[in-house]
Amino acid sequence: YAKMLRLLKKYTFGYHVLPILKTSAPIPSRSTIMSSYPGALSSHDEFYWIQGENREMIIAGTPMTDTNSSLWNFMKAKNQVMSSVRVMAANRLAINGCSWSRNMSLQNGADTTRQWAILEPRDNIVYLVEQLPGLIQTTNVSKQFVSTDILWVIGEVHPKINMIINENKEENNDMTKREIVVRQQSNITTAEHFKKLMRGYSHEKFIIKNEDPVQILTNRGDLEKVDLPFGIIDTKIILADADSVKSFEVTSGPSMLDSTQPFRWSTTFPNVSHIGQPDIFDFDSVTPLWVWL
Repeated sequence: YAKMLRLLKKYTFGYHVLPILKTSAPIPSRSTIMSSYPGALSSHDEFYWIQGENREMIIAGTPMTDTNSSLWNFMKAKNQVMSSVRVMAANRLAINGCSWSRNMSLQNGADTTRQWAILEPRDNIVYLVEQLPGLIQTTNVSKQFVSTDILWVIGEVHPKINMIINENKEENNDMTKREIVVRQQSNITTAEHFKKLMRGYSHEKFIIKNEDPVQILTNRGDLEKVDLPFGIIDTKIILADADSVKSFEVTSGPSMLDSTQPFRWSTTFPNVSHIGQPDIFDFDSVTPLWVWL
């Protein structure tokens, strides 16, 4: 929650593929829209909306829940480009999800493990990219996305590399996030229903072994039995079709559950530093109106 001082940024540059020759081709992706922080050149949230001539990509990343510590033996600490720099370079140079993955794999010393979802709305193509030390796996999950109408990216590994990174995977009999979303999906018939689901509003009561399913979806640490200033700190929703992105809405702050109050620093964590932040996070969603294009 200490990272809730944030900015929505749009970078538009007239870069060329070769810096020496001004006659060289322009980079494929001219504009990058991302959620970020003051002074940060990349997102840090790993959320990017990439715009180029007649092409768009939406890229979102989340940490992977790998348990195989031996993979870090492949990490090369020297002469490696930081992940944030490689992400921004891949964003600007990519013409599609496959080329983005190839660019990310260059000098992959892997200072991080991350799972990425890439959507190309105009072509109705969805890629799942999994980044590990010394390994990047790209899977086209478009057919799965079309057949199920959903791709829930929460850091759980794809079956293709499941045996590689999960050497000691434990069985979990509780209802998972994925199962909850599938059950909730039957109640989603409008864009407004989807927005409410992403902000933590439950349409249905569940019988679950250990946890409230809505709390599982929204992850508010301040509402746990042992409260912590940790959890999901925003919601970003893009609506798109085969023509282009139609709308982009963002909401700042921890999710508000069905009957709970907005997060307030003064009543939950008054002694935790939160310089520059408001006391209460009770904001409506906003659609950015850029001063220049």
